[in-house]
Amino acid sequence: MSALVLPVTILQGDDDAIVPPSVAASYCAAFPRTRLVSLANCGHFDLMDPATEAWEIVLRELRTLG
Repeated sequence: MSALVLPVTILQGDDDAIVPPSVAASYCAAFPRTRLVSLANCGHFDLMDPATEAWEIVLRELRTLG
């Protein structure tokens, strides 16, 4: 695998049964410069649901890109 050129942040719900946290951990192990944001009590779809607390974290992270 080649080195990352751009910064990468992964937002991972601890309760994600679709893409388990071990997938994000594996990616971070392969690319140590990756920033992992683990969200407690958060499932897969919570990250894209504006009615959840996780959504505010998604917005915060997106704002750091600009």
